[in-house]
Amino acid sequence: MRTILPAGLALIVAVISHAADYDVHIVTPAVTDHMILRDAPLPPVCRPGDTLSIAACRGEYEPAAFVVSAPRALRDVRIEVDRLSGPGGTWPAAAVDVRVVKEMFCWTLAQGEGHLAVDVPILLVHDENFLVMEPIPNDKYGWKKPVAKGPFHDADTLQPVQIDSRRQFWITVHVPDDATAGTYTARLQILPANAKASELTLEVEVHPFELLPSMLEYSIYYPVTLVPEGSPDWRSGAWRNTAHLTPRQYLAECRNMVAHGLTNPNIYNGPVFGEDGSLIVEHMDQILELRERAGMRRKALYLAGSQILIADRPLTDEECKKNQRYVRQTNEWARARGYEVYHMTFDEWKGDKLTAARNSMQCIRDAGGKMFAAVNGAAFFERVGDLLDLPILHAGTRERLSSLASSEFDEKSSLRNMPTIAKAGRLELIRDPERCKAIDGVHARGGRIFTYMNPMAGQFLPGLQRRNRGLGLWRSGFDGTMNWSYSHIASDPFVQRMLYGAVYRTDGGVLDTLHWEGSREGVDDVRYLTTLLAVLGDCAGRFPDEPLVPETYDWLRNVDLENGDLDGIRLEMARRTVALMKLRTE
Repeated sequence: MRTILPAGLALIVAVISHAADYDVHIVTPAVTDHMILRDAPLPPVCRPGDTLSIAACRGEYEPAAFVVSAPRALRDVRIEVDRLSGPGGTWPAAAVDVRVVKEMFCWTLAQGEGHLAVDVPILLVHDENFLVMEPIPNDKYGWKKPVAKGPFHDADTLQPVQIDSRRQFWITVHVPDDATAGTYTARLQILPANAKASELTLEVEVHPFELLPSMLEYSIYYPVTLVPEGSPDWRSGAWRNTAHLTPRQYLAECRNMVAHGLTNPNIYNGPVFGEDGSLIVEHMDQILELRERAGMRRKALYLAGSQILIADRPLTDEECKKNQRYVRQTNEWARARGYEVYHMTFDEWKGDKLTAARNSMQCIRDAGGKMFAAVNGAAFFERVGDLLDLPILHAGTRERLSSLASSEFDEKSSLRNMPTIAKAGRLELIRDPERCKAIDGVHARGGRIFTYMNPMAGQFLPGLQRRNRGLGLWRSGFDGTMNWSYSHIASDPFVQRMLYGAVYRTDGGVLDTLHWEGSREGVDDVRYLTTLLAVLGDCAGRFPDEPLVPETYDWLRNVDLENGDLDGIRLEMARRTVALMKLRTE
């Protein structure tokens, strides 16, 4: 058997020195379910030491994190990073981004009677002061409300940070698309105004191969309505159901999704009939133009908002004819642009109500329409599985997480026990016999099946988000995910319902969260798997007697995706990819 040689991109933060006034700990892995709290002991993922190593490829975003703890306050702490340089030259300064983790006053996973909102460290910001949590006057529960101090958007680069006890810093390295393989280094300095400086070394080793796009599809519920520039929008309260976004805001959010590996959010304001019966598609043309500018170009369009009637009764002839006219005209428009439309039919219907939808669904099918819908359990397959082209199967993870958190912990202790809570979302609970039967049944009919609430996009468990939305999707047999939600419905411009959404919306962009970064790592894990499987499949045909080929299939079959170290698994996929690629050059 051939030796698998180490390969990959390693992002290494080495502690060169630290001042006696404060301590520096490296967070490994950076994406973790452990919360780093100001007033609690450091979790075991925070370790003093020399290096932090992670993997990435050209074009990939990769995180690292470190924590500064100080017995006395540190003022105006600056983080300065030199430009990375190595065999391919010097990278742009923008290749390294540094943000600080900020608390958001919001509900925790422990909910119910007596459980209140608390400060939760989830937001990634450059300027910790543009958004502050202010107490609501005379509120008996001590509630706080986010308030913008000046323009309602973040700074472009990290501003000086005040450290009263402890702060976590988040580094994102974006490897240039044209980076030459090899090792790149840069100095990172921690510069308090009232204490000695510390110095870290940032070291990046670039992979010698390209990552393929994910073989799984990443979609999300995206309840927004596009409105013209200058119109009343979400900032002025137009956020009662869908959030009203201008093209500028819509484009910024689509670009953020693409940067996080999500390339096909669903669309709420689909085509509509005009008074003369013709289909109005101008706003849809604009939506697609904005999506395509952001880098979204999937074949399918998932219309969550349309003029199709789905009823739990037989449709009248006129209702069915109107549905079919809508389907045919929408399909004609979409195909001219190179897309295929899926129409949302219902949302979490079950039992006899679900069965009663068959008449409406058959009407759509007869007109050549395809359908998707969220389904609450595996029983959908026996009732409408022959008609539903793309079921979005509820994983049940959201409820299990909240149930465990609420029964075992209060709002504050839950934050100190997030890894324990995360166990309620483990893969073995998702892969129960009934769900597996439904998944296999859909595939036997040649269909696809997605999942959602696995966990909900806003549940702040970065490690679980990575595991379940990454390799866990593949292990469970899903073809993709359409989670709830990028941003929640019916929110206040400032008091946004963070448990339900992946990001915090701001003027002209969004604030990323730790769990949104975890989701991106899950997508990247699948990209590594996709690349490995492509190379492995090629080698299986060309080099059938090479022992590394069956040994790699065995490794993939037996690798522990439930409890295994995902950083280590990814590194092993990279090593095997390089070793297999070498077969083709020898």
